Amino acid sequence: MKRLIALFVTVSLFAFGCSETTPVENISSTETPYSDAAFLAEDQLLESAILKTSAIETGVLTEEEAEGLVFMREEEKVARDIYIKLGEIWNLRIFANIQKSEQIHMNALGYLLTRYNIADPVGDNGIGVFTNPELQALYDELLALGSQSVTEALTVGKNIEIADIADLDYQLNNVVVEPSLRFVYTNLKRGSNFHLNAFNYYLQQTSESTF
Repeated sequence: MKRLIALFVTVSLFAFGCSETTPVENISSTETPYSDAAFLAEDQLLESAILKTSAIETGVLTEEEAEGLVFMREEEKVARDIYIKLGEIWNLRIFANIQKSEQIHMNALGYLLTRYNIADPVGDNGIGVFTNPELQALYDELLALGSQSVTEALTVGKNIEIADIADLDYQLNNVVVEPSLRFVYTNLKRGSNFHLNAFNYYLQQTSESTF
C-alpha cells in the first residue's frame, strides 16, 4: 500500500507542475457523454451488482485480504471527501456526481467489513478525518493542490482514480482469492474506470476552454 501512495504522490506532483489555470467562468454545464444521467446509470449498475454480493458464500479472509479491505475503505473515503471539498470550491457537476459514486464504493466496502466482522476504520470520522496517517497526509496534500485551480482540481481527480485502479489491480492480481471480495473489487474497478474517463474528458475540454 505504501508503494502505491508514493507512486500517487509522484505522479500527482509531476502533473500539477505542468498544469495551467483555467478560469471558472469558462466552465459551462452543457450536456456531455458524462452527464448527470450517465453517472446515475453507472451508479445504478454498480448498486445492482453489489446487491448480488449477499448471494456469494462467505469464506475466511487471509490477513492480507483483511488489511487490504481496511485500507481500501479509507482510500475510497479520501476520494469521496476530496470530491466533496473540491465541489464546494469550484462548483463543478463532475465532483457532485462522482462524490455520490464514491459513497456507493464506500458502502460496498463497508458492507464487506461488516460481513467479515472487521472493524471499520471510518467509524464516525467526518470529512477530511482519517485513521490511517498516510491517507490523512495524502488527503491534506491533494486538497491543497486541488484548491489552486480548476485544472489542478480535475487532475487531482484523475490521479485519484488512477491510484484506485492500480490498487484494485494489485489486490485482484496479487492478494484476493475470496470470491465476494473479487466480485466487489471488479465492479469497483469498472466504476473507477468510468470516473477516470470522465476526468480525462473534462481535462481535455478545459484545455480547449469549451465546456
